[in-house]
Amino acid sequence: MLTVTESASSHLAQLLSESDAPDGAAVRIAHDKDGWSLLLDNADPDDQKYEHNGRTVLVIDPESADLLGDVTLDVQIEDAEAHLTISPTQDDELG
Repeated sequence: MLTVTESASSHLAQLLSESDAPDGAAVRIAHDKDGWSLLLDNADPDDQKYEHNGRTVLVIDPESADLLGDVTLDVQIEDAEAHLTISPTQDDELG
């Protein structure tokens, strides 16, 4: 199962705000033959949805979520820039 940290959801909300994304749009984690990507998209009814302050900021379809497995989406700051990172979820994070 995908775990999204508060830092990551806040970062996604900021990205959506700065990009003037339309209401209802969120970042989608998608997988296809070329690998993983992040897209601006609307949520589908069967998507897993992640919110920040009442706004859906991230969506992922069930098949892609299964492929990801137990990982955590977080933000790492390097050279004053924020980067989304995915790493295996630690047992103590599931608590």
